[in-house]
Amino acid sequence: MFILKLGGVLNANTEQILLMYNPTVYNTGDVLGTYIYRTGVSQMNYSYATAIGLFESLVGLFLVLVGNYTSKKAAGRSIW
Repeated sequence: MFILKLGGVLNANTEQILLMYNPTVYNTGDVLGTYIYRTGVSQMNYSYATAIGLFESLVGLFLVLVGNYTSKKAAGRSIW
């Protein structure tokens, strides 16, 4: 479960943050998911928001691969 949860580290429960999200809290309440939403939907900058989302997914994939490799070396167990 630890290896699979590593991929979602950057998620930060975006849906819960969007419930109380308004322009006055952009500086303190902005996480990567809400920034992607604000850039893509509100500002209609779809290509930039897609690039940020792809980067977030690649970082998550990298974390899963590193966690799997570390688990295989340390405990002899891995996902694949």
